[in-house]
Amino acid sequence: MLWSLRCGHTFDATCIQQMFTKASFDESLFPPKCCRGTVELREVESHLPNALVEKFKKKSLEFTTADRVYCHDPTCASFLGPASAEPTTLRCAECNSGTCACCKAQTHPGVPCHFAAEDAVLDLGKAQGWQRCPACRHLVELSAGCHHITCRCGKEFCYVCATTWRECNCPLFHVPPEDG
Repeated sequence: MLWSLRCGHTFDATCIQQMFTKASFDESLFPPKCCRGTVELREVESHLPNALVEKFKKKSLEFTTADRVYCHDPTCASFLGPASAEPTTLRCAECNSGTCACCKAQTHPGVPCHFAAEDAVLDLGKAQGWQRCPACRHLVELSAGCHHITCRCGKEFCYVCATTWRECNCPLFHVPPEDG
């Protein structure tokens, strides 16, 4: 059986299933795409196995969350949800461990978050000239190219000052506004 997508391209069931399976395991292939954009789940959902649809929906939630929290237990590491500015406990449905949504360590009721291990990494990053993504707070290293960074979370920012891209006033360069 063949399906035509909005762009006019035609796929068979095996191709569609492979596209959504790969996008459920490899974030670089998410969301599934054809020539002119995203292949929406609703376009093909009725032609996919229920287990794949559920897996894809679960991974969609994970992959579209900017600052993710995973179970602190390295033998589990299941996705739990988005981080929060306040220490709250996220309970893992897989292993029942509690993880702090703020510091992403084992839950610690009544004790403030401390990022001791992070301090050493941040000191190294500062010494090396690395930058932190303003959205997800991951460290980014620029090895070559321009100062326009697109983080793995999708945030675009200036490597020099960590300001949202096209909003910075760095003296090193000027990006003219796009005609709109």
